[in-house]
Amino acid sequence: MKFFKSKNGTKWTWATMLFTGAISFGVLSCDDDSNDVDSTVVEVESGWLVGFRNDTPQGRVYYIGVYEGIPSETDPSNAVEIGLNARIFSFGESPYTWNGNAATMTKWAVNREDLSISVAGIVSFAGAGFSGDLTPPLLLSEERAFITKLTEGVIVEWNPTTMKITQTYIVDPLPTPGAGVNFHGENGKYITPSGKILMPIYYANSEPCCELTNVNPSTVAVFDPVTGTIQYNQDDRLFAHFGGFNIDENGTQYLFPTSNNSIVDAYFNIDEPTRESLYNVLKVDAEGNYDPNFELDLSEVVPISALGNSFFIQNNKLVFTYVDDSFTWPESYEDRFSSLFSADFVTVALDLTTFEVTKFSVLDDYFYVNSGWGNVIDNKNYFVTGTFDFNTSIETSFIVRQDGLENFTVLSTHVGGTFQAVNRLWGN
Repeated sequence: MKFFKSKNGTKWTWATMLFTGAISFGVLSCDDDSNDVDSTVVEVESGWLVGFRNDTPQGRVYYIGVYEGIPSETDPSNAVEIGLNARIFSFGESPYTWNGNAATMTKWAVNREDLSISVAGIVSFAGAGFSGDLTPPLLLSEERAFITKLTEGVIVEWNPTTMKITQTYIVDPLPTPGAGVNFHGENGKYITPSGKILMPIYYANSEPCCELTNVNPSTVAVFDPVTGTIQYNQDDRLFAHFGGFNIDENGTQYLFPTSNNSIVDAYFNIDEPTRESLYNVLKVDAEGNYDPNFELDLSEVVPISALGNSFFIQNNKLVFTYVDDSFTWPESYEDRFSSLFSADFVTVALDLTTFEVTKFSVLDDYFYVNSGWGNVIDNKNYFVTGTFDFNTSIETSFIVRQDGLENFTVLSTHVGGTFQAVNRLWGN
């Protein structure tokens, strides 16, 4: 998800190793003539997966490519077009792409000599009722992976090596009080020490437009693949949270409030005594249980009128954006998002121990920061930022590496759309 900043404002690994081999020798003939053939195969040392999309009149067209290093600029002619309504993932040395129209997952093979990619296998999930946008799959190993449709209580297990479905679990469906669930937002799956799978659930409070009459407690699904059962841990101290966990250097998992929470007071009549907090940050332990002793209300730290997204926690500081209480929401609910284009978002770093707030101006030149498309490689955050030219309506996206709390390096630029994935498939 993106957060917006003012006009003036302010996600797969493929490296390899060098391999020398395959020297074939000619056979000595009777007349003592020798015919030596030296055939040396050299593999690329590193392989990096980069996915991006172009915004076209026909829709958003997606591409993937594998490169020896992250290219400084994208080139669609040096990538593979995977079509519309797609998602890009990776596991081990293999890229995976989701075709939402066909409800298929494709596994790609990478040639480690020339980095060309080809289809290694396709599995269809149409029979299980999957289509459209997809929450990121959980790839546990080369033989075991899962995708979920918790709104209907369906979890499908498949084998990434054979690309065949191995089991379908029918579980308790996701509780859906009030609004529906943004399925793609149900991202960020995590493995517990006991081998269960955590799925923090993102309720899309603003959808369906334009009525919200109930409350949605923050929810984390805990799936046990051994017993095939699921439980939903809920906490009513937070109205609804953003998709995945914010995780600090010690592995502590925090849930950050969704930006959609900001419209509750502006457009919906929900009695304050009967609804959860809009801006609480909560903590969840390794097994998916909410910490009853931790609760941080951001609105008591900064004067929030509109909340942006959180980016990361580093050095015990949570970095997030917001619009202060001088902002007035438009009367029309339909104008709620367009009005934020001219809002003055502020980026701050909040110390989670002292609750001290400091200005975080390093990212002010970007129109948005999309940490949800990022990745952690060698303990460094890789994520996507972008700018938008209001005169030409052209979006420019950047892959950024975080080398420190306030130290960022732009690695690649894409004009005409956004980056969708970055990861190192092998190498250094």
